[in-house]
Amino acid sequence: MISNLEYYRTFFAVGSFLSFTKAADYLCVSQPAVSQSIRRLEQELGCTLFFRQGKNMYFTAEGQELFRHVKVVMKELHSAEYYVSRLSALKTGELVIGATETSIRFYLVDKIRRFRCSHPDIRLIFRGTTTHDLCRMIEDSEMDIGLVISPLPEGYSFNTTHLRDFQDIPVVSRRLGLDPDRVYRPDDLTEWPLIAVSEENIVRQHLEKWFFENHSMLNPAYTVRTTGMVAHFVREHLGIGILPREYVAADLLSGNLMELKMTSLPAPRSLYATTNPNVPFSEAGRQFVELLKADLPDPEI
Repeated sequence: MISNLEYYRTFFAVGSFLSFTKAADYLCVSQPAVSQSIRRLEQELGCTLFFRQGKNMYFTAEGQELFRHVKVVMKELHSAEYYVSRLSALKTGELVIGATETSIRFYLVDKIRRFRCSHPDIRLIFRGTTTHDLCRMIEDSEMDIGLVISPLPEGYSFNTTHLRDFQDIPVVSRRLGLDPDRVYRPDDLTEWPLIAVSEENIVRQHLEKWFFENHSMLNPAYTVRTTGMVAHFVREHLGIGILPREYVAADLLSGNLMELKMTSLPAPRSLYATTNPNVPFSEAGRQFVELLKADLPDPEI
């Protein structure tokens, strides 16, 4: 291996112009410095790279072969420099973002729209999945940023940026006949059909803990896979659902659903922008997180 790779840069300039003088001007160095670099390269390679005939300079056979390879390398280096400069200027590249259903519904879509307007050259790849799968994909470097809602599964060590808190509330269709003025205890809710996500969903564990702390047990009449299905069942007058206030904000505003008055509510949950600390963070990713941090939360209903 040549001791100084800068010799190849000088060789490429000389070979491109077949002139020490023009190469020196191009490299912004003196002609003796160019001559010395070529001489040292020839010494380390053990061969002559150029020869003169009259006033003209030509490649030797060895020089011609070396130039053919160095030209390919220099082209790749220039391409790499150009691509990296565009990455840093947010003129190209891609960003893989993952989120749970809840954060998609009340938080993420508008942020993606804003980012695309600001950085139209960045390709956004979006993946919606569960909290457990999201954490696994972040750990396996399958995505750049995950929007994860607490409680996070145990066993992961991520960089997290707190974005906002939100509150789960019991909601019900007015047609189900619950008293809008009554203040309910958590154990009162068990007198009506409850709708909840399945046990493998980390939200289920959060709600079970709340019922347990209030000397009751979550035993839903309907078990569904997603938060969206809980909301759908509630809208169809089938029972009580415990959902993020933001998730059902439009239903509350229209009067389609009502929030039950409670003596206590589940502990607030938090939304985090989550990244793998062992993976270098791109400028596009940093800009996206800054957009999330700078955005003020919507007023609560």
